[in-house]
Amino acid sequence: VLLSNTNAIHMRAIFARFPELWDLDGHVFSHEVGYEKPDPRIYQHALRRHGLRASRTVFVDDLAENVAGAQAVGLRAIQYRDAAQTRAELAELGVGEICGPR
Repeated sequence: VLLSNTNAIHMRAIFARFPELWDLDGHVFSHEVGYEKPDPRIYQHALRRHGLRASRTVFVDDLAENVAGAQAVGLRAIQYRDAAQTRAELAELGVGEICGPR
């Protein structure tokens, strides 16, 4: 599930550039729900909307404050620094390969 702080104009541009984002199981956009990361309500909304349990969901973000916000509502969270580090941390959490190397 994509959880993004953005607006409609930027999302159209992002999806045009990365159409594979449409293949995700779901999307939660801050401009649609009325709050943004790291507000706990956006994580809770995403969990409810997509039927996810916080303890079994991993959140990845490049900003420390968003990672902390996710952890505050019980999500497992990883701060993205680079692809290798993120893949290693996902593997430590037992998450299998979700996409191949680019």
